[in-house]
Amino acid sequence: MQINKKFYFFERWYLLVIAVFIILFAVSIYGMTFLRFNYKFDIFFPKGDANLAFYENYKKQYGPDDNIVSIAIENNGKPIWDTQFLTVCDTLANQFRKLKHVKEVFCITQAKRIQRGILGYEPIPVLPYYNIKDYKPYSENLKNELFIKNTLISDDEKSVAIRLVYDPAIIDNNEKDILDAQIQDILHKNKIKQFWITGVPHIRTQYVNIVQREMAIFMTASIIITIIVLIFTFYSFWGVFIPLLCVVLALLATLGLIGFTTRDLGVMTNLIPVIMFMVGVSDSIHIISHYKEYLQKGESKKDAIAHSLKAIGISTFITGFTTAVGFASLAVSNMLPIREFGLFTAFGVMIAWLNALILTPCVLYLIPPMKPSRWEQKQKDWKPFIQSIIRITEKYPVRVIVMFAVIGAVALYGTNTIKQNAFLLDDINDKNKIKQELRYFEQHYQGLRPVEIAITAKGKENFNSPIFLAELDTFQTFIESHTHTQALSAATLQKYIHQIIEYGDSTAYTIPDTRNEVKKIYKLANKAGSQNPFKLCMIDSTQGRITAKMKDLGMMKVAEINEKIENFYRTKIDTSLFSYKQTGSAMLVDQNNTYLVSNLFTSLLLSTGAVALLMGLLFRSFRIILITFIPNVFPLLVAGAWMGFSGINLKASTSIIFSIAFGIAVDDTIHVLARYRIERKRGLSNIDAVNTTMLSTGRAVIIASVVLILGFSVLILSDFGGTYYTGLFMVVTIVSAIFAELFLTPFLLKKLMK
Repeated sequence: MQINKKFYFFERWYLLVIAVFIILFAVSIYGMTFLRFNYKFDIFFPKGDANLAFYENYKKQYGPDDNIVSIAIENNGKPIWDTQFLTVCDTLANQFRKLKHVKEVFCITQAKRIQRGILGYEPIPVLPYYNIKDYKPYSENLKNELFIKNTLISDDEKSVAIRLVYDPAIIDNNEKDILDAQIQDILHKNKIKQFWITGVPHIRTQYVNIVQREMAIFMTASIIITIIVLIFTFYSFWGVFIPLLCVVLALLATLGLIGFTTRDLGVMTNLIPVIMFMVGVSDSIHIISHYKEYLQKGESKKDAIAHSLKAIGISTFITGFTTAVGFASLAVSNMLPIREFGLFTAFGVMIAWLNALILTPCVLYLIPPMKPSRWEQKQKDWKPFIQSIIRITEKYPVRVIVMFAVIGAVALYGTNTIKQNAFLLDDINDKNKIKQELRYFEQHYQGLRPVEIAITAKGKENFNSPIFLAELDTFQTFIESHTHTQALSAATLQKYIHQIIEYGDSTAYTIPDTRNEVKKIYKLANKAGSQNPFKLCMIDSTQGRITAKMKDLGMMKVAEINEKIENFYRTKIDTSLFSYKQTGSAMLVDQNNTYLVSNLFTSLLLSTGAVALLMGLLFRSFRIILITFIPNVFPLLVAGAWMGFSGINLKASTSIIFSIAFGIAVDDTIHVLARYRIERKRGLSNIDAVNTTMLSTGRAVIIASVVLILGFSVLILSDFGGTYYTGLFMVVTIVSAIFAELFLTPFLLKKLMK
């Protein structure tokens, strides 16, 4: 068969091509020298968002809600009321206070309350542990102490919590990691055996460590798996070296681009190396498989290379394009890290395609013709398997279509059962220490999820007004009853200090009656200064807040609570007095999850639209578009059903997977259709073209899919939910895609392309 001269480009330009790739390799290495890991988590919040802008201003007024770390220290299973144990806690608090970047330290041994005495108001220790013989009265009193209960002492009184306030400036850099290590070093040096640490800075440090450690492990495992599969596939040094060369160069080019542009390797872009290794080898496998196939037919080395390029050049481009579109569709996301992840991975996939299509032929031309591997010498082991599948589709066509219809219907039902929900740390395995520490604090102290509600006075009545404060107190009480927290506000502060003024009388825990009394209490509160760790003193008379820490009940439950709060405000509160607005980092995380899920449908629409347009232009047939989509919607439905029936929630770490999965799953279909097109042009009948296509491409499709399955299956061992779900759903999708490719695609070609 006459082959166009353009497919012989490697014969003339191989030295120039190799020289260009060497230069690009050097440039990529230089670009990687600029890489640094980005610790910032606020970049996940969409820039320009009104809620984010409000929260940024809110933080300037009241301080951030994500710079506190709590360290719970147990007294070996015994109550904390022991002078020796409390002395150790006090020593630890003093050592923590000396650490750089620790702004404030709160410990029960150093906490003070304002007390009214004969000489006026004075701060006194709430627990003078160094001079106590009988702890029982203190135990009873501290249970009702507003700033102590479930904050500095656990509810079972078996641990003390030391709260550290970090400098907000270090939350987004590695200084907080150094501080975290220093804190644990102090605990170990003091021989503290039972301690629990939680708080956003600590969790971020451990979270990033998990991601970095696991990505290194999984990338190594993916390389090893890829090498093993390539060895058994081609049984040749060059059969292993060439695909690895193509994907490594593509990966280096991608990392180099990141270095030259953003210079940040974040939590999302950290996934790129693993995904690139598993996706990037596919095109080289197809080219080398076809090259060896033509060699076995007796063609010369250069003719076999050219024939391979002609046979699958178009399909290789389309598969690279569709996979890239799957990632690039994430650019519709409102979150910068996800946009960057999608675009950089799309770039890497296209570079891998260029490497496979340009570099692979040049390397093949330079080396001796590759001999058939042991597996290839045993083609009878493959052909009977493929032929048996062909016979099934021909002999039992009704059963085949009924089987897929039933599975598809069940999968569609399962997909409809998916719930959109997310927890703050549900991407971390329950057995992980981070999760266990959080659970400990949720059981014995306050939760970790911040509740932040900004209050703004509307009219003449403001935070100096007893009427205003009483209505605020009513609103706060309702919030407390539904969030199961002890909230704090200006109303709480007024009642607390009003009780102090009345010498601790329990009946005086009320809002004062006059404006003068209210202002007097504010002045007294200001004298407490840093003794008030919650910063409840008013900025002015028109603004304030309600703040609390609640257990992480999940996005769905929190949304229900928020709806009840809104309804109560509209129906039971005098709305002419004040307005409220929920804010805080947790609220923004929930908002981001909602954005991501809504973006899922947009990105899927973009992916499928681009593939439909490309296939329509290539084949000029609406039926081919149907044949492209039906086998590839099927694996997405199966993955969705798995998610629905397993109770896995649709959230940030799972929503982006579907767009990626579609781009990868459709690759095999495109290789089959491209080969089918060639066989029809050779003059074969429809049925003969389908059967010949399956016999020639079936092996390469299965091998490439096995590489992907084994590579992604390693990620299932991860403790990190984002990595685990990526691996799980990719494996489910690819297995389903192979099943559809071998049975459904040939059936559709035979029935629809008569």
